[in-house]
Amino acid sequence: MQCVAYDPAGRSIVTGNRDGSIAFWSGRDAWPQGRPITLHDPRMGHVFAVAYRGDSAVVVSGSRDGTVVLVDARTHEPTGKQWSVAKGAVFVARFLRDGSLLTAGKDGAIRFWSCETQTLLGETAAHTSWVYAVANDPEENVFASVSEDGSAILWRRAGYKLVEPRRLARPLESMLRRPGARHSVAMSPDGKLVATGSHEHTLIVWDVTTGEAVIGPFQHDDVVLAVAFHPTDSGRLLSSSWDGTIRLWPSGRVIADHLGPVYSVALAPEGDAVATAGWDFAVRLFELPTGRPIGAQARDQAPTPSGLSFAPDSQSLAVAYRTGDVKVYDPTTGAVGATLRGHTDAALLAVFSPDSSKLATGLDPLP
Repeated sequence: MQCVAYDPAGRSIVTGNRDGSIAFWSGRDAWPQGRPITLHDPRMGHVFAVAYRGDSAVVVSGSRDGTVVLVDARTHEPTGKQWSVAKGAVFVARFLRDGSLLTAGKDGAIRFWSCETQTLLGETAAHTSWVYAVANDPEENVFASVSEDGSAILWRRAGYKLVEPRRLARPLESMLRRPGARHSVAMSPDGKLVATGSHEHTLIVWDVTTGEAVIGPFQHDDVVLAVAFHPTDSGRLLSSSWDGTIRLWPSGRVIADHLGPVYSVALAPEGDAVATAGWDFAVRLFELPTGRPIGAQARDQAPTPSGLSFAPDSQSLAVAYRTGDVKVYDPTTGAVGATLRGHTDAALLAVFSPDSSKLATGLDPLP
């Protein structure tokens, strides 16, 4: 799972998946609500962005194939045809209060669209490389964007364009060394603070008015993948990381750990729960601030196998998992002979040497 969003009413959750599908889940216990819905070409359709409209009636899905699709959140049926919104992957797709759609992605532009006519309302050549995330204040007057070009920029909105860029002082390191990783940005519910996360294992909180760093840096043990302010308290901030943890700041309290890379987090409207999406194909819900798992999916999701290989001598079976582990089984008894760890991302390949004495493993090379 690449991304997750909470229904504004708190009743349901939507996730975007690597096979071009989205899925709906109960906001109460993460129980599936119907089967996954394939919207994009599975060969190129990694869903990197999902979001609900403010009235909870419609969901948008943005994909690696450069398209978006709108889906009725009640019937789970598309409301129209998909349309192209970027030259390359779409990393940002979400609704604004007037019903228009904001998108951004691999071509560096931030665009505004009419959902009724699927026509472009305005665009800004915001960055020279991939735009990973865009956030805004509650009044939708101030926007913040982060990019692979190393910049985090504050903007003022003028109609359907973004103007008066103000670059934040600290550059962001490249995410391309980690397949699938993306810079993150979030704005506080009072619109006064903006938080950025990066490859440096840190997140920093900035003053929107001055553009100066005011809190942090806060430290993870690996790349920071997602940041989100508490919806009712600008003094609390949640983050997830490649280190497999979800942390609450400024205390640094670990809400959950040993999850594998967690690419996306979404807080419930009241801030009493957090939903996560990561490499194990599980939607996980945790109570805040206790970190107590909520629902069977959160407690009991089994690791998802993603590749397997028999040894040429038929004495061993290697299975690669989305958690990054590779296990070697005795195919006769099913017993685990060895568990190999070392991948920081999903292990997708496991191949024995001709003499069965060595095992090569690999992970997904795609962003």
